Amino acid sequence: MALFISVLARLPMRVTLAPGSRSIEREPHDGAHEALHEAMFRLIVNMRRGSASGMPQAWARYAAVEDARLGAQELLRDDRVLRVMIARNVVPPSYVEWVER
Repeated sequence: MALFISVLARLPMRVTLAPGSRSIEREPHDGAHEALHEAMFRLIVNMRRGSASGMPQAWARYAAVEDARLGAQELLRDDRVLRVMIARNVVPPSYVEWVER
């Protein structure tokens, strides 16, 4: 239960769990709007061999899907990269689109 509450505390919403209740109340707090629009997208890279940890485009977070597509195109210049998934920067990541050669 403590792990569940610690994960909820990181969400850009204020979450309250009333004692003895099984329901969760969610209400936006002051910084929710800004946090949602700061870095909306990230790239998940499928590699032929090795890791994408040394590629700065894989670590970057993008504000717009067009910016993420440009980062994906830069990643695809490397021969080891098979394809790149653009995902929303939330937990768990949600699929947006695949970018392939």
